[in-house]
Amino acid sequence: MNVSREYEDYQRYLDHQKEKSEDPKRVKKWLNEEWNQKIDMFTKIFKKNEEYLTDGGKALGVCARTGQEVVALNNLGMDAIGIDIAPHPPLVIEGDAHNIPFEDDEFDFVFSNSFDHSIYPDKFVSEMERVLKPGGYGLLHLQLTKKVDNYAENIITSEAPVIALLTNSIICKNEDLKRQCYNKEIVFRKNE
Repeated sequence: MNVSREYEDYQRYLDHQKEKSEDPKRVKKWLNEEWNQKIDMFTKIFKKNEEYLTDGGKALGVCARTGQEVVALNNLGMDAIGIDIAPHPPLVIEGDAHNIPFEDDEFDFVFSNSFDHSIYPDKFVSEMERVLKPGGYGLLHLQLTKKVDNYAENIITSEAPVIALLTNSIICKNEDLKRQCYNKEIVFRKNE
């Protein structure tokens, strides 16, 4: 795992990431022509991993942008909310993946496909583990070997360093994906 750029301070990192999350053209696309397509995509992802979902359980989407994963999780019977540095209420509230604004042990399920946007991968993963209830599940989608866009903060060439960061969990699944954006799916279960 290699960090792709340095910043003078953390606020500059946040400002850079907000450029993408608040870009009017992208937001319009996410909320319109891609809206149903992404809900369908996330629904398929979560149905494939339904054994890790708890009916009526609390779920969190980390770096959830406009909230399509939140809709998919709610449609599958979970009580879901998303966080992102650029909020999109009511589905996505303001929150930083490096300092998730929820209590310890609050969620049954946590999902993110934005690990590559993290400037502090260890903090990103430890925050996901922190907010999971003991026995709760996390799902990470990774893009290995490729910088996805100009907002990627780390380049992941193997899932091994990411798995090594999951110090309070066991790995339930480590599977290759054949998708354009993400090619690795990791499911972890927080230790009880």
